Amino acid sequence: MKKYLLVLFIIPVLFLTFSQIVEAQSATVTVTSPTASSQWPTGSTQTVRWTATGIFDYYQTVIQILDSSSSSVVIFSSPVGEDWGGQKDILIPTSSPAGSYTIRVMITYNSTNSVAIGVSSQFQITVPAPTLTITSPTAGDTWIVGESREVRWMSNNISPTTVMY
Repeated sequence: MKKYLLVLFIIPVLFLTFSQIVEAQSATVTVTSPTASSQWPTGSTQTVRWTATGIFDYYQTVIQILDSSSSSVVIFSSPVGEDWGGQKDILIPTSSPAGSYTIRVMITYNSTNSVAIGVSSQFQITVPAPTLTITSPTAGDTWIVGESREVRWMSNNISPTTVMY
């Protein structure tokens, strides 16, 4: 009877060890978005998409935006958590300079905290051109000399300024 009990305890341990070895050897992450033709403007929300294979026990997923010229400057890093789902919407920081970037998706998994990493193709972060639109006065408004009136406008991608008149 003791022989059978010993065998029953050894088989699950061997299975878990083999399972972890297979998982570590075949774990991959493939970033499918952004693609090489992607242009993501600062201040916009974009979706990072990836697929993962050979990973069974997710602990944490982290998404990073790396400057392609150095591959070490992270302009964005966010843990996604366990509910990874294969995609995550991220806000492209308005402070990001225009240039070439890559996305790195890192998934930590299994009890040994193994990490699978996927890197996207290079893509572009762009800075939209500044705009200024006068909303008041409008065409056809008549202003009388000496009256006090407000000038109103909307602007995008313009640093705070002082208006002089």
